[in-house]
Amino acid sequence: MSKWIDVNERKPKMHREQCIIRGEVSDEYDVSDEVLAYTTYGRIIVARCKPKDKEKKEFWWTDSGGTDYTVTHWMPLPKPPKEV
Repeated sequence: MSKWIDVNERKPKMHREQCIIRGEVSDEYDVSDEVLAYTTYGRIIVARCKPKDKEKKEFWWTDSGGTDYTVTHWMPLPKPPKEV
């Protein structure tokens, strides 16, 4: 199993995504795959990380519902179970 990674040491690997509205690209941005994230409130959530600015100095950590969190550590999601 993976170990927790301090967000000050490194962020999850980013990839480019596009927001498409009515068949047209309205926005492009960098975002991570979903990871386990440990918040300042002591909660473990599934979240994605994306830069707040072009310089990538600050980052948003957002769950699938769109709620933002302050995260101290993260780790990759575990692999799903093998089918029986």
